[in-house]
Amino acid sequence: MFKYNLKLAFKSLHYRTGLTALMVATIGIGIGMLMTMVTIGHQARKVPLPGLSDQLFLVRMDSRHADARDVTLPQRMVNLTYRDALNLFNAKTVASQQTFNFKVFPILDAQEESSRPIQAMVDATTASFFDMFGARFIYGKAWTKSENGAPVIVISKKTNDQLFGGRDSIGEQIVVGTGKATVVGVLDDWSTPRRIFDGSYSSSRFDDAFIPYQFALDINAQRSQRMSCHPQDAGKRLAFTTTDLQGLLSSECTWVNFWAKIDNPADAQQYRAFAEQYVVEQKGYGRFPRPILNFILNIDEQYAMARFGGGRQETLNLLAYLFFFVCLVNAVGMLLTKFLSTSKEVCLRRALGAKKKIIMGQYLLEVMMIGLMGGLLGVVMSFGGLTLMKHVRMYASDYTADMEVLNLAYQLDWSMVSASIGVAIASTIVVGLYPVWRIVNVSPASQLKGA
Repeated sequence: MFKYNLKLAFKSLHYRTGLTALMVATIGIGIGMLMTMVTIGHQARKVPLPGLSDQLFLVRMDSRHADARDVTLPQRMVNLTYRDALNLFNAKTVASQQTFNFKVFPILDAQEESSRPIQAMVDATTASFFDMFGARFIYGKAWTKSENGAPVIVISKKTNDQLFGGRDSIGEQIVVGTGKATVVGVLDDWSTPRRIFDGSYSSSRFDDAFIPYQFALDINAQRSQRMSCHPQDAGKRLAFTTTDLQGLLSSECTWVNFWAKIDNPADAQQYRAFAEQYVVEQKGYGRFPRPILNFILNIDEQYAMARFGGGRQETLNLLAYLFFFVCLVNAVGMLLTKFLSTSKEVCLRRALGAKKKIIMGQYLLEVMMIGLMGGLLGVVMSFGGLTLMKHVRMYASDYTADMEVLNLAYQLDWSMVSASIGVAIASTIVVGLYPVWRIVNVSPASQLKGA
């Protein structure tokens, strides 16, 4: 009986093909817009570094001046001063690994005729950074702990393509600002759409290179102005980013990201206790004038608190759901029109002894096939929608964003493909129940008496 109903459902699809195509298009357009918006949110909320995200803790301490505003949200707390980052890095703690990093912006020049210098965004960090964040290398490897001040550099795949044409560049020399560094490693593309390690969670681009923090200080590479300073130093931020390095290192300006890898919850509690004790000790030196407030949260906890996309994304999602609802309402009307036009045939089958549930099964199969085709069309339209949104984002960034990173942020993965098809079939069945109920409950006498 199932095969017979399936055959009838296929045959019915070809009846009034224009109306069938219109229903498929309506559902496909609704699914396409809905899944475009849902996928953007899905990719934004996807927690990176599975297996490590519950072990990597961003450390932030309230070292601000006494009159600073109260902070309740961890993401609004300042980073660490250089001296605090160095103190924690050199301290013996329960953390299995620790690292810190800060942004510098030197010009990178391979001094080859085939390449041009690039104004780079570079992370100055420690040797442990790469292992902590699961970095993958195409060529070479990270520098060692003993080389945290050496003139060496790890470059991204994109930078390697720009400066060396993608070849194995290990051992090559690169001019880095006022210094020179030897390439020791070339990174593969990151598998996460967000730049988590600097606390910005930016989805625009990744760093062009990584250098040892002491080397960055030795060449006095230009630093980011994204720093928070006490009032007495607030007017010196520009000088701190370019010329007054020693003043910055001894100041209370916060500009360094600090990460600790902690393997279990018990050690995390112990690390938090250590951090509180550290603040108490620093208070003895006249620092940390505010009440103790440390935020030591792993990536999972940070993502649970974040609202990537914010209200704008939520508004777009709401509009997409409303548009999909309108598409389903239109689908109900078209299904009613299509099914009721076959009422004489249905009534004749019932008069000959066909049961309601058999006829209902046939029409539900047809509804499911319409939903499946609409879902497949929706997947294609979702892909197109994400591609369009990706180029809009690139345009909004004035073409400074990295397309490889945007591809991760706007990709339609298999979970979203299956969700698109599943939602299309399920929603079409739901809205098709009423038209199916109407057609199987038409009185045979009302249709056949004039036949």
